Amino acid sequence: MKYLLIAILMIISSCSLSLVDGTSLDGFIENTYEDPGPVVESIRVDGSDWELHYSVTGYRIEGVRVIGTLSDGGGEVDVTGDVTFVSSDNGTVTISYGDCTATLTIEHGGPLEIHIDPETIYYDFFMPDEFPGSGEAFVGWKDAAGDGTSALPFPVVNSSRTDELVITPCYLPLSDVFEMDGSVISATKGTLYEFYGIPSSVTEIGAGAFRNNSTVKAIAFEKGAQVKSIDSDSFYFSSLEYIEIPSSVETIAERAFDGATALKSVIFEEGSNLRTIGHDAFSALTMKEFTIPRSVREIGRSAFGLDVYLERVIFEEGTEIESIDPYAFDNDFSLQTIEFLSPTSPRVPDGAESAWGAPFSPRVIWDGKVV
Repeated sequence: MKYLLIAILMIISSCSLSLVDGTSLDGFIENTYEDPGPVVESIRVDGSDWELHYSVTGYRIEGVRVIGTLSDGGGEVDVTGDVTFVSSDNGTVTISYGDCTATLTIEHGGPLEIHIDPETIYYDFFMPDEFPGSGEAFVGWKDAAGDGTSALPFPVVNSSRTDELVITPCYLPLSDVFEMDGSVISATKGTLYEFYGIPSSVTEIGAGAFRNNSTVKAIAFEKGAQVKSIDSDSFYFSSLEYIEIPSSVETIAERAFDGATALKSVIFEEGSNLRTIGHDAFSALTMKEFTIPRSVREIGRSAFGLDVYLERVIFEEGTEIESIDPYAFDNDFSLQTIEFLSPTSPRVPDGAESAWGAPFSPRVIWDGKVV
């Protein structure tokens, strides 16, 4: 499986560094879980046809093969040894070699091997973007030397051995992991897992699918996800901590995440098509900030009600919001700011004035002006 790695040319000092010849890779790293997120320290480059090894505090990630050469504009750069790691942000890695600097944008892929040093905890939510088959689900990481079907507890702790632990993605048949109604997940099945990677063949997270699930920690979706709806009570009072919601989702129904108090991070994929956030969808949570995608048009009653730690709500630039229920932010006693970033319409959405009224008085910023 091949995934493009694009080098963005940057002029530094007397030299420029770039990748040529249709470079590609099998693998990725992304620090999506902020606490205590790993730190990349160096990248190993061997020869002119080279391979990247991400050296991270306590572990390294292998399986990232780059086919191509480095060039300074006048010819190939033959690199043997460590290049200097500069920074990493949202899948972009910046490196330097001599007087040259290159910024590499990495698209996710697999397969991967993660080598964990003794006494080290691997604590990062990420997975391959594409699965081996549409009938398989990702359920976490397995010991590469194990039986091939048992997912390790998360986070992965290497404290019981003196040598490194090598882990690889663990896939299981979809029918072994979920009760399915056609392409709709209706419930979990059999062994409960902490990490669920949903394949692109799934079109809906059904009502109550993870309701009261006290094991789940993370949900992510395969690249090219086709999920249109996260139905009512899907994660009601679950132990979910992290979820990436794909751009295909149009509806988050009533009580979808109600009472999921462990939820730390809700990430919407770029280009979100979300239209509706139902009543009590994100009620009784503990997050301090929430960003609402520009595509959202309707927010239901108490959608963010009883979020007593919520301090800031941001509507993305170009927001298409049309209606906010008067009680959408009911009893959010810590709410300080509701900010609309450069809305396309000068009209305050229906119900909005009441939505941020008593018993609290947050500062409302509409197109850069306090209203």
